[in-house]
Amino acid sequence: MLILLVGGMALALTHGDPPPGAPPDTERILYSLAADDGTTYRLTLTGEAAAADLTALAGRRVAVAVAAPLPPTGLPSGPRLVVRDIRPAGPPPAAPAIVDGSRPFVTIVCEFSDVTGHIKSLDFFRDMYAGESPGPGPGLRRRGRRRG
Repeated sequence: MLILLVGGMALALTHGDPPPGAPPDTERILYSLAADDGTTYRLTLTGEAAAADLTALAGRRVAVAVAAPLPPTGLPSGPRLVVRDIRPAGPPPAAPAIVDGSRPFVTIVCEFSDVTGHIKSLDFFRDMYAGESPGPGPGLRRRGRRRG
């Protein structure tokens, strides 16, 4: 039996601790589908779905080829599905807009109790951004040259 579920569900990935007895650096990812009605389906991946890197689909709507539903376990984890394949349902997300032109920003001067070195004055930070626009102020350029 093969069932194709399309739309209405987003793939969720949960990074968890490795199984008991596995090396500590073993990655464990739990896969689930979050349906629009609030139901969460735990997934057991087989075939192409098990071999694929599904991190790019996290949070996106997906089409799922279900081999069979698994019987309830009595655990509070919700229904479980055996999945053969997972594909994006719909177009890929739009690329973020390019940041271009001037943007307002805020510089916050912080003092930390565990840093005992010399604390710079407020004028030091004002000088860092002062000067012609666009570009860093003369103070930032001077300090940048010393590092290079």
